[in-house]
Amino acid sequence: MKAFVISLICLTALTVLITINGIFMNNMTASLASDAEKITLESDSQFYELLERWEKYEMLISLTVSHRDVDNVSVALKVLEEKYKNGEASGFYESRAMLTKYIEEIGNKERAAINNIF
Repeated sequence: MKAFVISLICLTALTVLITINGIFMNNMTASLASDAEKITLESDSQFYELLERWEKYEMLISLTVSHRDVDNVSVALKVLEEKYKNGEASGFYESRAMLTKYIEEIGNKERAAINNIF
């Protein structure tokens, strides 16, 4: 009986942690993707705020998400930063779209869905 209670407590704690992680990742990736969509070549502060927020959460995200996905976002941010610094309008919006896609992909993979199980 003692082992059953301990197992039940562990299962409950694990379920709570998974739920909290899912909610956090969903909210954070939705916020980051929304902020990425608002970036233009003229919005200096928005870009650097997004960059700071990503650097702030990158380590935390990498605890539960594939490092490849984290690296994709980091690389896309660096490419976007170069396009932003150089004022290259030709590739800026494509890079921004890729960044948004990579951020949304992280959120989709962390969402509780049956297709994420298989």
